[in-house]
Amino acid sequence: MNTTLVQSRARFLMTQITSEQRVETETANVLAVGQSPRDRTALSACFRGAMWRLMHAENIRSALDLLAHGKIHAVISDVHLPDGGWLDLHETLEAGQNCLPTIVATEVLDARLWAEALSHGAYDVLVKPFQPEEVLYVVQTACSHRLGMK
Repeated sequence: MNTTLVQSRARFLMTQITSEQRVETETANVLAVGQSPRDRTALSACFRGAMWRLMHAENIRSALDLLAHGKIHAVISDVHLPDGGWLDLHETLEAGQNCLPTIVATEVLDARLWAEALSHGAYDVLVKPFQPEEVLYVVQTACSHRLGMK
């Protein structure tokens, strides 16, 4: 899908929320945790030209350091991380009263993972390879959902 179409879709999605929410999400920071170099490149391409800033962390420890020093609006976490898994990260965030939407990224989506993710409070599941329009839509709705929780 060409970049112009992705950017147009992102602009359209931005018009679907209130102006107060739009100001907040235009500057939203999204943290991608544990993505391979190939997946980081793909995610970066998805966010190129979008209204969000994408940050990367190799593992849970690095993610927690970034979360402690910056405002993050959503997390995209690989299922498996070098120092745990997406659920370890999600539970750590919840224990710290950090109600961030967690989006789980996986190579293969199965019913068990989907059920596990949703039952533990993940916002959504993205399947690799990443589709730009899907990534932007899920991040947009996750950030809007978070604003509604405040």
